[in-house]
Amino acid sequence: ADAVQVGRVCDEYGYTWLEDPFADGGISIHAHRRLRELIRTPVMITEHVKNPEANADIMVSGATDFARAD
Repeated sequence: ADAVQVGRVCDEYGYTWLEDPFADGGISIHAHRRLRELIRTPVMITEHVKNPEANADIMVSGATDFARAD
């Protein structure tokens, strides 16, 4: 619920993206995909996802707009 509220404020103020939207460092594909359905601001997945295969799975599933490559 908090991520959706923050996302809607980002929508209102025209943010470029919302990075790491879940306070617990969440990496749930379902939660990220659902958030993307509820807000207009692009979502960037957490930097806690370390391997390229997991990043690819999240991107292909429609759970993120961007991935951080550290």
